[in-house]
Amino acid sequence: MIEARTFIKDRAERIFSDWSSTAVLEGIGGVYAVLLPVNWFEQPLTLPLHGPHRYRGQPIKYQFTLPILEDGYGVVYVGRTGNLRQRWRGHLSKGDRNDGGQVKFGLLDCALHTDALTALRALREHGRFIYTTLPGPENCANRDVLEMGLCARFGPPFNIKSER
Repeated sequence: MIEARTFIKDRAERIFSDWSSTAVLEGIGGVYAVLLPVNWFEQPLTLPLHGPHRYRGQPIKYQFTLPILEDGYGVVYVGRTGNLRQRWRGHLSKGDRNDGGQVKFGLLDCALHTDALTALRALREHGRFIYTTLPGPENCANRDVLEMGLCARFGPPFNIKSER
């Protein structure tokens, strides 16, 4: 079953989060996709791919557009996790690049936004998270295979990485 929930609101300068509707997902594993409006990606955008940690050369430039799914939205990121609630908080909260903010930093890297706070606000206002639960360690491999399949099907740009 695929579910959708609303759990964030922005009020002027203050970001307000009500995570109570996600309490049932604490510690529950699953696979999810983040969707954003396709019209943001109508013109081809360039995403600099960061190389391996020791790589010192120029980033690889990846040019992309976003295919439309439904209602003017498209998949920008697919993820898997053993704790959906915690993972989404990483995406939808202030934090560093390695705190689970692939989407907000993807919006920065492809120059749709100029700072992390406006990227976060745009994600919180317009982003859609769709998910399915696959709880427990016995589903670890299933989560991995489903994530790979969704990446192969939709080619989400913020999942693209250079070789490690």
